[in-house]
Amino acid sequence: MEKNQYKLTGVSLTAVTDEIDALWEKLQEPDSDAAEEARDNGISSEDLNELRKHSRKDALPLENGGAMGPAVIALIVAFAPVAAKITKDVWEKFILPRLAQRFGRNAVTAQQKQ
Repeated sequence: MEKNQYKLTGVSLTAVTDEIDALWEKLQEPDSDAAEEARDNGISSEDLNELRKHSRKDALPLENGGAMGPAVIALIVAFAPVAAKITKDVWEKFILPRLAQRFGRNAVTAQQKQ
């Protein structure tokens, strides 16, 4: 299972995971604005349909990476085998940009791959 680590700056792990869960929930609705935006960002309708078969916890497990220094927490994002390629595309093309819009460009930044 591929895992990516992200540094959280100025935002709590809870706020980020709650936002990810909310975005995932919106993607479950085929006619939602979120699903339309995902399609506009290069995620196919077929891929979104495949993703709807999986819960966020099954397809995109999130882990607390612990502290990385003063007031900086790590988020570990895993891409589960159930839909890894699709989930990674949704993460990179839709969820990460939405997190940047919501919390600021530097709030969730990629660290080394695990």
